[in-house]
Amino acid sequence: ISGRYANTILYEESFAYLSIFTKLTKTRTLLIFHHVGNYFSSQTLIERLKEMLLGFNLKASSLCDVVVFPTNKVKDDYRKIIKSKSTLEVIPNAFDFSKLTIAHKKEVHVECKKIIMLYIGTEETRKNLNCAVEGLAMSKNKHSYHFVKVGKALIKENRKKLLAILEEANISYDIYDQVDDATLCNLLNESDVFLSPSLLEGFGRTPVEAQYFSSLVVASNIPVFKEVLGGGAIFVERPEQSVSWMNVFDKLHEGTAPYEELIKLGRTNSERYSIDQVLKKFHCLL
Repeated sequence: ISGRYANTILYEESFAYLSIFTKLTKTRTLLIFHHVGNYFSSQTLIERLKEMLLGFNLKASSLCDVVVFPTNKVKDDYRKIIKSKSTLEVIPNAFDFSKLTIAHKKEVHVECKKIIMLYIGTEETRKNLNCAVEGLAMSKNKHSYHFVKVGKALIKENRKKLLAILEEANISYDIYDQVDDATLCNLLNESDVFLSPSLLEGFGRTPVEAQYFSSLVVASNIPVFKEVLGGGAIFVERPEQSVSWMNVFDKLHEGTAPYEELIKLGRTNSERYSIDQVLKKFHCLL
């Protein structure tokens, strides 16, 4: 296929190995990169195998003519590992906000008055979800919250642990493996707090969407989130420690009203990733 076109675009580093074949056909290859992998001692066997595969693809990525990164942080991480003659560009993720429906806050799945805390994503170890939820379980105000999670149980051991934490702490919760777009928008509309505890990300799409829906984003204080979320979030220092999350949740038990300015900053920040803005940068590379 690559020989029939002037450009081949590979989406994410998982397909970087295909650059071996595009190189043979002398086709200009552009790779859209997500993140440089990292090793966590608590990773499962499946996660470790995935990182090994990504390591091979990292080396293959050096054959691409252009590598596009979502953040400066990922670009810097890449340059520390890979010696490449490729053109390296930074273009953030794009969002088509016209397809997202913003409504007034509703009470659909929670009739009692609680702070609705939403998390969207998997339970991969790097996502650090169980650590944050352990912090919630430790909070003296844990029963002021209702926890909602959307995302498949990619790592079943971590899902089992998550459920045990919630059950033992008697925290009310809803978990959905998969929802349609309308339900997802509804959940984002409902949420008061959006949880983003990851220790490793390439960009962080879901907290940006939460900013657009005017939820208060509580995120790990990692360089990628600082770069992407601007000043529109509460950043948790030492996010690998449950007590750090506990301290934040203790302060939020009365609601998000004291953080209205922070929420407004988040909404403004999200708009800089609109698809019209980002596509102009991407088209220049083609």
